Amino acid sequence: MKKTITRRNFLKKSSKFVAAAGLGGCGILLKGCTLKKDFDLIIRGGFILDGSGAEAFEADIGISGDYIKEIGHILSVRGKSVIEAKDFIVCPGFIDAHDHTDEKLLANPKA
Repeated sequence: MKKTITRRNFLKKSSKFVAAAGLGGCGILLKGCTLKKDFDLIIRGGFILDGSGAEAFEADIGISGDYIKEIGHILSVRGKSVIEAKDFIVCPGFIDAHDHTDEKLLANPKA
């Protein structure tokens, strides 16, 4: 008895073969792709105080090298390192000028 194949079965089996062959090739194509890191550091979700007197606002900070490159909602961007700053205040660009100089040091320069 000769086995016949219907058009429906032929299309079903053919589509499975094409899908399997296509998915197998995806790995080869994607193997050479690398994820570009847009920033060296991203500080996510902090309350930003910029020193201008404006109200604090929630945003992300993107840093490359020694420079702040972007402040805003940059959640889709990748960074080499990420700091989650939710519920923290972040003051980008400020220098810590903390000092313990008091009257005794001013009165006695040798101290």
